[in-house]
Amino acid sequence: MNPGILLLSIGGTGILTFISLIAAAAEEEGTGIGIISIALSYLYEVLRFPTHTLFGEIICTSTWDYFFAGLAVNCIFYGMILERLFTFIRK
Repeated sequence: MNPGILLLSIGGTGILTFISLIAAAAEEEGTGIGIISIALSYLYEVLRFPTHTLFGEIICTSTWDYFFAGLAVNCIFYGMILERLFTFIRK
């Protein structure tokens, strides 16, 4: 496991998750602009899997700290997948 690539993957996934969360909120409020905002809001539906999909009732009905902790777990999950994929392709 390469820690540098892992941290970069987690950080990149975190930034993309935050941007897509803002785009999804904008689309929900009706203030989204253009196809990029729509695409990012659909991407948020992918990036919120597994925690928000599997434990949605617990996460979405509790406080905001559970919500963002679930997103952080998702970012770590996707970061690990991307790091493993990058390492596999590189070898």
